[in-house]
Amino acid sequence: MKEFNKDRPVYIVGGGPSLKGFDWDLLKGEQVIAINRAHEFIPFADILYWSDTCYYMDNIESIRKFKGLKYTVCRLDGRLKDIIKLDRATKWGCNGVNEAISFGNNSGYAAINLASILGAREVILLGYDMMNRAFDTHFHSGYSKLPIKDIKYVQDWVPRFEQLYRGFTELGVTILNGSNKSRLDFIPYIDPMTRLNKVKL
Repeated sequence: MKEFNKDRPVYIVGGGPSLKGFDWDLLKGEQVIAINRAHEFIPFADILYWSDTCYYMDNIESIRKFKGLKYTVCRLDGRLKDIIKLDRATKWGCNGVNEAISFGNNSGYAAINLASILGAREVILLGYDMMNRAFDTHFHSGYSKLPIKDIKYVQDWVPRFEQLYRGFTELGVTILNGSNKSRLDFIPYIDPMTRLNKVKL
């Protein structure tokens, strides 16, 4: 399994609409995990992660073309041989070891656990909005389903992310939120444009 450089941040790119218009070139040379279709915008990402079988079935050709490492906890059908299949540990929690992670019924949740397993000590979340704006659910197209009901975020996912954040903080893993339009307001906000520009100086 890949090991991240512990002295550099890992950027995890979700799908929230706050990323519309983002300058993806700023992430070149950074340590990056792309979630689901985000990898189409950052083909240079180190890792593509997804949890959902339906994403795999609908996007197998795009996944095939991705050159980085591919991780998932979903069922596979054998058509792609270069996918690293992770076992599911507990559903919730900031844990995981070797080939198993806490998956949280959410690819963004699982990707944070994956980053930690791979050695990340600082994680910066991009596109973790945790809300819908009418049918404006992602910065990209390609999802035909009705948007997740807002109550799902409020009652289920957001509290679980808070537990995840508190747990990793106790373990010495820094998590920062790069979306200023996010319900994860308990995670300290950092302007990703400023941070990335500083990195380049």
